[in-house]
Amino acid sequence: MLTNYSECTLEELQDIKRNINPELVPERYQELLMELEKRAHEIEAQKKHYAQQAVVRVKICKNICAWLQLISGVFVFVSLLYHDIENIRFFTMGLFISLLSFFAGYYLLKNTKLGYTLSYINQTLQLVYISVGTFAFTYLPMIGVYLSISDGLTFSAHMLMSFTFDLMFEAGVENIIGINLLALGFIFMLDRRFSISPAHQKNDM
Repeated sequence: MLTNYSECTLEELQDIKRNINPELVPERYQELLMELEKRAHEIEAQKKHYAQQAVVRVKICKNICAWLQLISGVFVFVSLLYHDIENIRFFTMGLFISLLSFFAGYYLLKNTKLGYTLSYINQTLQLVYISVGTFAFTYLPMIGVYLSISDGLTFSAHMLMSFTFDLMFEAGVENIIGINLLALGFIFMLDRRFSISPAHQKNDM
C-alpha cells in the first residue's frame, strides 16, 4: 500500500526524502516534492524553531562560561591573599589572571563584544598545557578537564581544580601535552556566538 504523503507529518516526509530513490520511483519522488512544496511555510517555521533552539543552547553555555570566569577571578584573587606576597612574579601573574578572568566573565554576562574578546583570549590561554624538553607552559585559573599524551603515547583524562600559571625553561621536565576539553568547548561556543547576527545578540540578553 502506497503512503499517502498528505497524511504524513513534515518529519516523516523529510525522512522519506532522505531514503527514497528518485531513479527507482520517479513519479512518487515528484509527488513527494510537490507535497513538500505545499508545506513550505511549515519548513520555514521548522528552520526558525531549530535556529532559536541553537541560540538558547549557546546562551546557556555562554552564561556557564561567564559565571565560571567570574568565580575563577575571585578564586584566584582570594588565593593570592594566602600566598607570599613578596614573590612579585607570582603575585603579578596571579593578579593578571584574576583580572582577566573576572572582567572576561563580567563583560560576557553583559553580552558585549569586549566580553567575547576577553573570554576568547582567556579560554585560548587555557587550551593547551605543554611540557617538552626544557620548556613548560601551564595556565589554569580554576578548573580544567584534560586529555593528555605523555611519553610512549600514553593517553589520560583528568580534572584539575587549582590556580596555576607556569612558564619554565629548565632541564628535566616531563614530556607531556594536554588539551583542556572544557576550554575547547567554550571556544567552540564563542565561535558560534560570533556567527550570530547582531540582531540576535541584542535580543539574547
